[in-house]
Amino acid sequence: MHDSKMRKGRELELLLKRIQEFKIPGAIIKSPEYVIDVDTGTKREVDVSIRQEKGNSETFIAIECRDRGSVQDIQWVEQLITKKESIQADALIAVTSSNFTRPAQIKASKRGVILKKNSSDVPDEIKRILNEIIIEFKFVQPRIYKVDIEIPDFLSNDLDSYKYSIKGIKKQLTFSEIVSLWNTPNLVRSICAKIDDFEKGKYVRFEFPTPGSQILDATGSYPIKNARFIYELNHKIIKLPLTSVLLFQSLEERIDEAVIYEYYNDAQKLSEIIHDIENNQIRWDIHAKEFLNEGMVMIGGSLKSDVPIAITMMKLDI
Repeated sequence: MHDSKMRKGRELELLLKRIQEFKIPGAIIKSPEYVIDVDTGTKREVDVSIRQEKGNSETFIAIECRDRGSVQDIQWVEQLITKKESIQADALIAVTSSNFTRPAQIKASKRGVILKKNSSDVPDEIKRILNEIIIEFKFVQPRIYKVDIEIPDFLSNDLDSYKYSIKGIKKQLTFSEIVSLWNTPNLVRSICAKIDDFEKGKYVRFEFPTPGSQILDATGSYPIKNARFIYELNHKIIKLPLTSVLLFQSLEERIDEAVIYEYYNDAQKLSEIIHDIENNQIRWDIHAKEFLNEGMVMIGGSLKSDVPIAITMMKLDI
């Protein structure tokens, strides 16, 4: 058993050496590199970093190699995801001598961590990842810090003690229910559009009219003229390499017509780029509902590529 672990460790050392010897035009390869953590300002060690100019931006691929004997569960993957986000890598490739559980693979694919079991094919796969398109999704995770509503002065009880109604909805609502109906992704996006710096604008106060909303009391129903939310906005950027997923050619298997790039999380499609070769048009469909299920509101998206990309049409599914 001891000899087997030592042999696996040696294989990973040889892989690191092969990566360090890559001859990639325009790429800067360091092993190790100490990258500043955006949250703490401290240095984080990366086994190998590959940086390459891609258009007007830079692609940063981090590679972590570990000799892991047993099947790896989701815990280590979560550590890798946190590290990837902290060092702002476009992709993090984790190469190990072990396999991963299915939940770990799903979690990794959704956050741009590419899991590889060490083999002779890994160096070529890493080179291919460097040439792939990177998707960048910009999100906020909004938390309502405080809610005020404009109601008649004689209604002096706690807001949670009343019932509420909104035009078009038959049942009476609790205070938390009516707040959740007001708090839509479109409302959050309209707030974010006015923020230049999310670090300075983390806490935001936003007032808006609430037509058709009423507060109910034993004496009658009264219109709610305005509501004011104080938000805590947590800004996030998720970088997803298309390579971590499926890359195939389609349209009734007539591959001369179009190329379709799809990004999947388990069985759920998250993003799709369709390149119509015949008409030289590119359409980008973003299936944002899967992110919204985690309380995240999408506020923007972009592509990083080594060649200019002109998007003919973009569709956002929310």
